[in-house]
Amino acid sequence: MYNEDQDLGWTPLSARYAGKKKKRGRSAILIDSGQLLASINFEISADGLEAEVGVNRKAGKRGADSVLVGAVMEYGSGARNIPARPFLKPS
Repeated sequence: MYNEDQDLGWTPLSARYAGKKKKRGRSAILIDSGQLLASINFEISADGLEAEVGVNRKAGKRGADSVLVGAVMEYGSGARNIPARPFLKPS
């Protein structure tokens, strides 16, 4: 479903988290529900010279807001020991 060969230089999944994903039949890449991926939107100016990219504010099945999930992915969370895995800045 998703390309397993990511080239964003992200910190690999921890062995514990990768094991949990495998048990649930999920991919080895850092996509769990696809909610954040589906919430990315863009707008291109009429002259085609400018573009804005962002994430729609939308709560998923487990109540996580896409904007919050996106912020944690982009910048990480020291309190939760989650490394930054930017997905907007590299683009």
